[in-house]
Amino acid sequence: SSLTFPVNHLYLLSRPDKTGPVEQMRVRLGPKNSDTSGLALAVSEYASLKKAGVKLNVSKTRSVLLERCTCDVAAFGKEQNVSAITEIVQGLSQNKVEMDSKLLNTIMGAYLKCQRPKLTIEVFNNFTLQGAFSPGTIWVKSASERAKGKEDSTGTSVPDATLSVDASVHCYATLITALGRSGDLDRAHAVLNRMVETGPAPNIRVVNSLLGACVRQNNLTAAQKLFSSLTGVRGGGYANFVTPASDAGVCVAVQPDEFSFNIMVNAYARAKQVDPAFKMLLEMRRANCSPDKITYSTLIKACVATGQMVRAYDLLAELVDLGMQDAFAYNTVLAGLAKRKQWREAAAILERMQAEMVEPDLMSYSHVITACVRAVRIPEAKRVFSAMEDKGIVPNRQVYSSMMAGLASQGAVTEAQVLFKQMQERRVRPNEFTMSSLIEAYLKAGYASEALLIQEQLPGLGLIMDDVLETQRIRALAQKGLFSNATAALDSLVRRTKQLEGNKGSVGPIPYNEIIKQAQAQQLPEIAKNTFAQMLTDSVVPNRMTYELIVAVKDKSWQGVKRVEYFLDMIELVRKARLKPMGPLYVEALQSSVDANEPELAGLLLEDCADGKFSISKAERDRIEQLETRVLNLMQMSADGKWYARGPNKSARLGSSLGRSGSTGRLGSAGAPRGNTPFITGSARDDWDFTGEGSSSNPEDRDFMSAEWW
Repeated sequence: SSLTFPVNHLYLLSRPDKTGPVEQMRVRLGPKNSDTSGLALAVSEYASLKKAGVKLNVSKTRSVLLERCTCDVAAFGKEQNVSAITEIVQGLSQNKVEMDSKLLNTIMGAYLKCQRPKLTIEVFNNFTLQGAFSPGTIWVKSASERAKGKEDSTGTSVPDATLSVDASVHCYATLITALGRSGDLDRAHAVLNRMVETGPAPNIRVVNSLLGACVRQNNLTAAQKLFSSLTGVRGGGYANFVTPASDAGVCVAVQPDEFSFNIMVNAYARAKQVDPAFKMLLEMRRANCSPDKITYSTLIKACVATGQMVRAYDLLAELVDLGMQDAFAYNTVLAGLAKRKQWREAAAILERMQAEMVEPDLMSYSHVITACVRAVRIPEAKRVFSAMEDKGIVPNRQVYSSMMAGLASQGAVTEAQVLFKQMQERRVRPNEFTMSSLIEAYLKAGYASEALLIQEQLPGLGLIMDDVLETQRIRALAQKGLFSNATAALDSLVRRTKQLEGNKGSVGPIPYNEIIKQAQAQQLPEIAKNTFAQMLTDSVVPNRMTYELIVAVKDKSWQGVKRVEYFLDMIELVRKARLKPMGPLYVEALQSSVDANEPELAGLLLEDCADGKFSISKAERDRIEQLETRVLNLMQMSADGKWYARGPNKSARLGSSLGRSGSTGRLGSAGAPRGNTPFITGSARDDWDFTGEGSSSNPEDRDFMSAEWW
């Protein structure tokens, strides 16, 4: 019979010669997971053997242990398991296991993958012979001082010098990368300068690390200066980065490689400087460096960002000629087309990919669907979605959310429900944007109660009520006629925003617009007026849509003088908030004055407009010109220069009784600056953007079509 038992940790002590030292010690950890206890036990056993005086072949025994540590640290770095990495480092330090430069660089790199650059710098400080880095200082501790176990200026205990590693060039490259990610470019440059002066000799990887750090910090000038030092005479080396002479008096020149040029191409691309980026491509070829897919993709991204689509298409054709075409480059173009709502061009690129033997992937279809949705071409988006599924590509959350947004814009509740059910069956977890799209479909179709019920289910899905969902709640309540509840929800949103962002935090005009819109739709102009007043009290600046909603009075009983008073009250509220009323309010006030047979008041409005007291855009100019011409035709001047008021009751003129503000009795204050034109004010910088946020009072119209949502 055989004896069996579970083995969690198996130690193998190898002694080829019975009288010789132990050369190897292996440790079997079983299945790889985040448990470091097995490795910690091996480290402890190694330290115990040394302490007991067991004769070991230190280099071979330790190398097996360190190799195991290196593999585990690399794995934990991919998992972004900071605590597991730290546990290994502490175990090695406490048991005085001498690290090598390979393990040290792996630890530093693992911390970088975990987005912990400061821990990377700390490891270099504590475990290298070269010295610690204090803020603003480098090389502050010599090896002899570190051997005494002194503390550095930050109070961190410095390990014994016998445990310190002679850092390799790769360690320095990782250190420079960490300093760059920490935003400390000065110290990163100081490290490189010190290497040039005293060694170890920097290679191109070190220089590339510093170049990448400069680009990451958007410091194009520093990147240009560093790269320019590598522009020596062809074949003659690069003098600024010549390494110190060896014992034989030999110097090695550092020359840029493909990575160096790619970094610089990316630097110009990020700065949207397309021509210098293309010039770098030429320099790359002159230096006998072959452009790769990364080079072309970066250039394509720069062209797309600056709207130079023809050059982007030419680069795609060049990739095909070189046999380097891939989906990533095409997706870069598709992303730009989606952002510009160019759905036809996006669909053409999708067909071009298939013709050029490039298989479209999930992101390819996602960008085309987004382009169709943003351009409100929902039938085309449905066709692309079906084609993607026919290819066997399973939609992800982004694709579902885009389709849901498109269906929501049409109020297609049934189709949105089917899509959401399919999403749940495929176990694709929705996010806040997905749910807001579904809710929007209900609101567009007039199902406010159902929309509120969906919002009540959000906590069960692990989702929170963000600003868009809160705005939809306000809209649903107002749509149901529960204006007091909608106002309370708005007040709650304002308080939450100020708590998170401080007193200067603002929810923006969209939530207020929702209440105003529903109030006007339900013929309740007084509620719209009160909401507008509250908006100004909360120091929220109205946008153009706010003014368009304010003047959209649908209550037919508000005619004549009553309608004029309503608009004058709005003008007074805006000016008390020290703002300038926009064109829609001026147009409606002028129109209502004419309709109410009040030419004197219309004349006062004309004067205020001429004085620059209204913000007029090009959108209103044609209508304003017609109205002003009509007003001038209605007004007649008497011999003494007084306005002649039509009608029998001259003493009850509206213009006299509703002067509103200003010592002269005119609307507005007397101190406003005068315009240069007689009646129409405004300039080119007052043009309105009808494709942006201000073109709709619906918050989802803004967010559905935003490529930055994801």
